[in-house]
Amino acid sequence: MDKAFSVDVNVFWTRDHARELAVLHRALHQGGRLYILYGTGPTGEDRVIRTIAASLADHGVTRRRAVTLGRRDGHHRGEDGAVVDAKEINRKVIEQFRAGGEIEGMHRDRLLLLTTTGARTRHEHTTPMMFVSDGDSVLVLASNAGAPSHPDWYRNLAAHPDVTVEIGAERYAATATTLTGDEHDRKWAEIKEKFPFFADHEVKAGRTIPVVALTRY
Repeated sequence: MDKAFSVDVNVFWTRDHARELAVLHRALHQGGRLYILYGTGPTGEDRVIRTIAASLADHGVTRRRAVTLGRRDGHHRGEDGAVVDAKEINRKVIEQFRAGGEIEGMHRDRLLLLTTTGARTRHEHTTPMMFVSDGDSVLVLASNAGAPSHPDWYRNLAAHPDVTVEIGAERYAATATTLTGDEHDRKWAEIKEKFPFFADHEVKAGRTIPVVALTRY
């Protein structure tokens, strides 16, 4: 059975491409399949995907070995006809994160797990995502990779702001607060300067991207 190697484009963008690509080359030559998370549309994400694809080709790995995941219904049919499930990939990321070891294709120090309560169902939902440290809080960005609507996790915490955060080996209860006004504008500008792909998300989404502070109780 193929081994899956996932790459979160948001995290990849902030890291050393050469080191990332070396890992992918080894993995794929060993019979793995690459899943690229959140890459659709003419955004900075796609520049990363093109970088990955070109480098893989240079090392003899065909694009048919890479599957780009869709983000609307969680399913996408890849170039080789394989249907992949974003929810299943997230499940594996969550499992690896909680096991405390390596997360295939991702960096633990840029990821957290956010557990929210469903706006309508009141069921718990856990989502892996990138975060930005901000003093005693951490910030998460509801860019939804440039989709025109807010992600489900944001709608959940807007209705039920009590959340659970997992970072590294820590797990704690927190309050989610959406930044507004000048504070939002200042933090969002800082984040876009540090991580330019979020500016691409903003343009593509055509909406104000919520910036959410997660503050420990």
